[in-house]
Amino acid sequence: MNALSIDLESWVHRDNIITDRKEVDNGFIVKSTREILNILNRYNAKATFFIVSEIFEWYPELIYEIKNRGFEIAYHTYSHKIITSDKILNEEIKKSEYFLKKFKPIGFRASKIFLNENCLKILAKHGFKYDSSIYAPLGPRVTHSGIIELPVSTYNLIGKPKLSFPKPLSYSLFFKEIPFGSGYMLGILGSKISHFIKNNNKKGIPTFMFVHPWQIIEVPKSKATNFFRNGISSIPYYINRKRSLEKLLEKYKFSNYCDVITDLGLLEK
Repeated sequence: MNALSIDLESWVHRDNIITDRKEVDNGFIVKSTREILNILNRYNAKATFFIVSEIFEWYPELIYEIKNRGFEIAYHTYSHKIITSDKILNEEIKKSEYFLKKFKPIGFRASKIFLNENCLKILAKHGFKYDSSIYAPLGPRVTHSGIIELPVSTYNLIGKPKLSFPKPLSYSLFFKEIPFGSGYMLGILGSKISHFIKNNNKKGIPTFMFVHPWQIIEVPKSKATNFFRNGISSIPYYINRKRSLEKLLEKYKFSNYCDVITDLGLLEK
């Protein structure tokens, strides 16, 4: 059983220039989320939604709908700021107090998969049980400061992979590992990442992967400005991969992070 996650952020969260985010989003995140929910239900798949809690302020009924439809709620910061310091993480958590109190998520993912190890102590203090903010193959149980680390899946190419912090998507990573669990690789390879999932599953190892809403529902044509602001390397993120996701859901069993790691014995029932 593999673990699927949705990084629930709008395409506007990837552009630091945009300030009136809800207005510019213009309901896109609602439409795309409901389409994803329908796809998951169609294939009887579970998933974890790592939610940017600012969206809860915009559309609280949407987050309740995710919860009520049986999906795990996890946390993806308040505004999708990159966590470059303890201070930023504490500020994001403070702004998310109502969201955290309401849903009591036990899972965390840092924006753009960037997190320093000392931040894990802060997560533990606020009741989180697991984190998924680095890239690496799933190895033996690794717990830092009481937090179980669940890396986004990679395929090792050379040397022995390290569970180090921070370990984001980077050119140096690509020389050693293929981060096939990333939405970025789904953008490049589409359903061909099936090769790596199959390889994992043959070894009895689950794949931990994520996808973004705009990879399933195309964003407005103004997204072209995003390409240039974020650089040409961001373009794979914006390729529509709805059908690719459906092919993977047809072929493999996916559940949420909590259920998978409980099944692995990493989390007590």
